Amino acid sequence: MIRDLERLIQHAHRFGSRIFITLNTILRDDELEGARKMAWDMYHIGADALIIQDMGLLELDLPPSSCTPPPRMTFAHQRRPSSCKTRA
Repeated sequence: MIRDLERLIQHAHRFGSRIFITLNTILRDDELEGARKMAWDMYHIGADALIIQDMGLLELDLPPSSCTPPPRMTFAHQRRPSSCKTRA
């Protein structure tokens, strides 16, 4: 599956498209390491950004986004200004 994604990403990049990988799930503590590894795998095969739902992933060693500025999701719901920090 990783090799297929890598080929698709390379193909999209040839046409100037960026590829964002979405990890749209809430993770259990025992799933965090696998998600961290997957994020690095996606980075190494050329994905441009990882869109996450579980903010616990921000506490892990994640690869940098190659997008400038980093993508922002419009569906974010924040109640306090102090909770609006983003990782760039």
